[in-house]
Amino acid sequence: MTRVPALRAILALSALCVAGGVAVHFRSRSADDLERVRRETRSGQAVLVDVREPEETARGFLENARLVPLSKLTTQMAATLPSDRPLYLYCSKGGRARQAAHILQENGLDARPLSTGFAGLVAAGFPSPGFRPGIPSEAAGSTP
Repeated sequence: MTRVPALRAILALSALCVAGGVAVHFRSRSADDLERVRRETRSGQAVLVDVREPEETARGFLENARLVPLSKLTTQMAATLPSDRPLYLYCSKGGRARQAAHILQENGLDARPLSTGFAGLVAAGFPSPGFRPGIPSEAAGSTP
């Protein structure tokens, strides 16, 4: 059965999360729809967080998103993010957003990794100043 190893991994992670008698809930992906995310981030009720690396943002970034590269995410950096509202995280495809959400959730923040990456958010109508489709991140050069 291919599901058994995945189930064992989930159970092992669950055991780690309840160590010391403190249960911790980690979101794997945000259940919030993109229209709600757009509305909340536009009004300031939530914050968009881009966890891609600076060289990737040369291709484009979402308007009003805060750049917090996963490679630089520390407890001190987590402390600079607002704790009074949701943080919607994105990267290029979703893997790093989930990793960053785990770190931020461990620090008590309401971090919600989005179910789509940067290109999907642009396609869904999130404003991206200077977005240059078709230019690979590696070839785009340095950060604007």
